[in-house]
Amino acid sequence: MPQTDKPGFFGLHPQYRRAMFGTVRILLTLAGIQLMAWLLPTWPEFKGIPNYLPLHVFLETVSIVVSMMVFAVGWNPNKQKISGNIILLASVFFSVGVLDLSHTVSYGGMPDFISPNDSEKHLNFWLAARLFASLVLLVVAIRPWMRTISTATRYLTFGSLLTLTLAINWIVIYHQDALPDTFIPEQGLTAFKRDFEYLLIAINIFTAAILWTKMRKPQPFNVVLLFGAVCTLAMSEFYFTLYTTMTGSYNVLGHVYKVIAYLFIYRAIVVEIIEEPYALLEQAKEKFSSIFDSITDGVELVAMDGHIVDMNRVDYERMGYTKEEVVGKSIAQLSTPENASKVGARIEQIAKSGHATFETARICKDGSIIPLEVHSRVVEIDGQKILLGISRDITERKRQDAMRAELAAIVESSSDAIIGKTLDGIITSWNKSAETIYGYSAAEIVGQPITLLAPPSRHAEIYDFTEKIRNGASVVNYESERIRKDGTPIQIALTLSPIKDASGKITGVSTIARDITEKKRLENEVRQASIYNRSLIEASLDPLVTISPEGKITDVNEGSIKATGVRREELIGTDFSDYFTEPEKARAGYLQVLSRGYVTDYPLTIRHRNGTLTDVLYNASVYKNADGKILGVFAAARDVTEQKAAQEELRRYKDHLEEVVQMRTADLVLARNAAEAANRAKSVFLANMSHELRTPLNAILGFSNLMRKDALLRHEQREDLDIINRSGEHLLTLINDVLEMAKIEAGRVELEIAPIDLGSLVRDVTDMMHVRAQEKGLQLLVDQSSEFPRYIKGDAARLRQVMINLIGNAVKFTEQGGITLRLGVIANTTPHLLIEVEDTGIGIKPEDQKKLFEPFVQLGESAMQKGTGLGLTITRQYVQLMGGTISFESTPGKGSIFQVELPLEKIEAHDVAMPESMSMREVTSLAPGQPEYRILIVEDQLENQLLLTQLMKSVGFPVKVAENGARAVEIFQSWQPHLIWMDRRMPVMDGMEATRRIRKLPGGKSVKIVAVTASAFKEQREEMLDSGMDDFVRKPYRFSEIYECLTKQLGVKYVYADAATTEPASEVALTPEMLAVLPSELRHELHDALESLEGERIDAAIRQVTAHDAKLHGLLHHLVENYNYPAILQALQASHGTLT
Repeated sequence: MPQTDKPGFFGLHPQYRRAMFGTVRILLTLAGIQLMAWLLPTWPEFKGIPNYLPLHVFLETVSIVVSMMVFAVGWNPNKQKISGNIILLASVFFSVGVLDLSHTVSYGGMPDFISPNDSEKHLNFWLAARLFASLVLLVVAIRPWMRTISTATRYLTFGSLLTLTLAINWIVIYHQDALPDTFIPEQGLTAFKRDFEYLLIAINIFTAAILWTKMRKPQPFNVVLLFGAVCTLAMSEFYFTLYTTMTGSYNVLGHVYKVIAYLFIYRAIVVEIIEEPYALLEQAKEKFSSIFDSITDGVELVAMDGHIVDMNRVDYERMGYTKEEVVGKSIAQLSTPENASKVGARIEQIAKSGHATFETARICKDGSIIPLEVHSRVVEIDGQKILLGISRDITERKRQDAMRAELAAIVESSSDAIIGKTLDGIITSWNKSAETIYGYSAAEIVGQPITLLAPPSRHAEIYDFTEKIRNGASVVNYESERIRKDGTPIQIALTLSPIKDASGKITGVSTIARDITEKKRLENEVRQASIYNRSLIEASLDPLVTISPEGKITDVNEGSIKATGVRREELIGTDFSDYFTEPEKARAGYLQVLSRGYVTDYPLTIRHRNGTLTDVLYNASVYKNADGKILGVFAAARDVTEQKAAQEELRRYKDHLEEVVQMRTADLVLARNAAEAANRAKSVFLANMSHELRTPLNAILGFSNLMRKDALLRHEQREDLDIINRSGEHLLTLINDVLEMAKIEAGRVELEIAPIDLGSLVRDVTDMMHVRAQEKGLQLLVDQSSEFPRYIKGDAARLRQVMINLIGNAVKFTEQGGITLRLGVIANTTPHLLIEVEDTGIGIKPEDQKKLFEPFVQLGESAMQKGTGLGLTITRQYVQLMGGTISFESTPGKGSIFQVELPLEKIEAHDVAMPESMSMREVTSLAPGQPEYRILIVEDQLENQLLLTQLMKSVGFPVKVAENGARAVEIFQSWQPHLIWMDRRMPVMDGMEATRRIRKLPGGKSVKIVAVTASAFKEQREEMLDSGMDDFVRKPYRFSEIYECLTKQLGVKYVYADAATTEPASEVALTPEMLAVLPSELRHELHDALESLEGERIDAAIRQVTAHDAKLHGLLHHLVENYNYPAILQALQASHGTLT
């Protein structure tokens, strides 16, 4: 049980309880012995104890020795600050010792002490000594325990008591007859003697009572031992009231108890004079050591030669050492090298000036480094000069300094204006955002009054705010008006707080201002919309109601009032379920809304106040705040009373309808079969169209590129080939759009979900579109929210196409102003990615808005009508396929805003694989030292046979051609090619069947089979891979795709047209001089292709560069692969001025 400061144990103070328990045990033991001695009948009192005299001398000698020891310890003339009570005890017990000596030598049987010895003589000395002892203990108990007494008083007290003692000796020795009788032989003690002993007992008991009361509070002396002494003396005196013979056992026990009492007093003096001061000294040492070790700063004593003399616990433990490990070491051994070299110079500096403050760094035992600030001065200990160092770990301060620097950077980068000013209103600091919001630079505004930023009508407001800050208050999010440097008024939200110095005194004002001009405009629009919405709600004839999460009605419209017959004031606050015939069902439906988020067509019956019943179907959904917390439920009821009546009528026709349905079901089965057949026909048509269109295009584009390599071509012929190539690429783009639309309608498009570096994707798109915007003198701005994620999962190709289509349309229909791309996150039930494109273009007419997403529809002026009219249609289909929504707002003459919301799935950076770079250099031949790889071409179209054959033979591959799958199987068995280019659709036997058969033949498992297909459908490609093909190349293909596929499948190595250079394309800067070697027509085509952002067209233009400069071809391809279109366009413009 915890100790308290309240008295306990019959009123004792807690500090005495433990000691008192020990003393009381001794006293009880003594009392028990006394009781036994008094009660035992066979007690040798009357007979006396043999040889009593030597025993008496011994006991008295012990008493005298203890008395003199009390005097010797208590009498300390060199100790100035000593209690007067101790001096009194010491002096009195010197007299007691003298009287006890007189008593001893006066005892019967001892040689006569001056006068003849007898019982009266030694008893008188005895009573005098006992009286001295009892009285001095009573005085000590009553008298305050004074801490000081002068030397003169000390000697005066001693002299007085010594004189009195000598006087008593003189009276007893020379005037014994004048004293009362104390003992009569054969009779025992006289009445005087017993009464005197009882008086002594009473004095001692009274003294004990006083000491007991003193133990209720802490005392400056050892009151417990004094209490034991007076109690023992009282018991001792009691023995001397009982004896009848001088040599009896009572007499012996009385002397023994007296010795014990003297020992109590001696012990008290020793504790007070010797043990307690030494204990206090030890406590002081321990306290100093504890303080030394508990100082939160490091403390070290260093000799003038740099060696450590002592170090406190904080200092050595923070370095990971023990005290023994650091004492004796040089301070330089614990310092970092740059600080170790400065130790000697610092010691000299401190020795000269007497003190110094510096920063240093110490090396911990584990090798880590602690920065310290040291305050050192010279002190003198035992006559020797020594350095006292107080060191403080400033790791946190260094961190705080770094944080302050970081905070300053944050202030500068904040989008809010952060302004500091004095209490007099003078601006003292001004960040970059303040410059942006107010229009003043820091140089212009610092030192100016803050009222310069406010209209006169707001000056009083500023003064009021300053007074609030003076009084320690703050201003939070206060909306007000300010003016820019150009006089434009702006709406701002202000937060003001006091700036305090280190002492807590307010010295200035910190102001954070946020421009809310746009926000206020939007709020006004929302307010107007709210009024409009309320009007719509009130205009509704159906009952509409909003309900709190607890089921209480919070608002109703006129329809609800009419349905229930209850006024609005009565409805609000009541339970929603109270107005239905089935309240439990109503509550169950409400709980379903809260758990699912909505209910539709939930049947209930409203009871009107007049008893009329109305059958309704409720549609309800929850509404939430920005954090997703449910604020309540909005419910709308549709009156279906008439419908329920009609249902009864309809039930009569049920049997008839079932019969009709059965008949129609048979018709529908036929119709379904026809629809499925039509759908299959459509898929076949799409596959055929893809094959039939891409196959000839493959030949057209391939042979036109091969012909362009001919160095003997005339300029007119090269221009004709360029026209063929551009037309082919444009036709391929149109075909791709039409086929993509067809695949979407047929439900054949599947997303390719993979990790995306969204930041890089956005940067690539904006870099591409920035060039097109600049060409028209437009700005392309990106407003990206801090919550916009960097890494997500999605279909990168389709997401990129959505952004390109939206921004491309904005650029296309905007002549002045600019385009803003906003990127953010919407916190719906599940987070959604927000992509918003706003332009200042011509806008969209209301009559055109309804058909905006229809396929093959082109809006706007005829001059702008290019392409297929499928861009926005495909965009919407992609967005919907990705689970999102697309919407727009447009005002003719002002511009449009397109908004896309897509489900968001964030990922970590390590989930995104870095794209591999592909070499696009022109292949001229096979690298030397390689095996001879045999190539089999399986193709039914002659033009495609010739194209692929030339590509293979031009670099040195042995080639054979098969016109169908059956012929391919035959050639494989006899020729064993290493790789087969396999067309998918061929007469006699198609490519997939041929592949399956070859795989079953000897050597068929090791041969590489690559499909060359014009198919646009993913499932057909998967079908080809499932048949046993290793890879596929899509027609029309690039030459680089063919060669790279060979490298991938066979490990083929090539010699390239730019093999002579060893400088990587990624490290070479494109210059206008490099492009000067290209014909003007090719530069024009490359410029137009880049502006169109059509990948196939860009690739076609870059392939034409190979014939003129292979190294330039590689560099241009690297830039295109990294979407660095601006670098190419800038070099094109600089090479021959503005292109027309």
